[in-house]
Amino acid sequence: MPPGTIDCTSLDSLGQAMPERPDHPTRELPPDSLVHGNLQIRIYGPPQSELARTVGDRVAHWVSRLYQSYGADPSNPPLSASMEAVAEAMGHRLEGLSLILRKAEARGWKTSVDDDMLVIYTGIAEDEVRAQLEEDGVLSLVQEFAMRDVAQTGEG
Repeated sequence: MPPGTIDCTSLDSLGQAMPERPDHPTRELPPDSLVHGNLQIRIYGPPQSELARTVGDRVAHWVSRLYQSYGADPSNPPLSASMEAVAEAMGHRLEGLSLILRKAEARGWKTSVDDDMLVIYTGIAEDEVRAQLEEDGVLSLVQEFAMRDVAQTGEG
């Protein structure tokens, strides 16, 4: 495995399969997410990407159920329903980021925001960062967010 990568799980926190990426077939954390022991996690994606995740045949099951509760077709939902799905997903993401931040701050790691990126300065080696994230129970959450970032932006 190349330096600066972390094995990623194949399911997100809602139990949905993560999108396949031909340029990341082994589900590794993109190298620019963990550089010199520092983590970078996107807080939110571009609006079009966030909304696009709520429309079409491959939406998460909970999004389909939300649309069904409004009598809407998941392939062509009203914008209000899509926006509600984005709000729900964003709330879960922010809760997860808050948990990651709490764990990082408890370890004495410095945290900051740079544009739309959450940056965590650890001051330790990458393999130790992975071990401590695993110990704190947030490694899979970091992996999930990093893979979703790649799927939304194509960066990584």
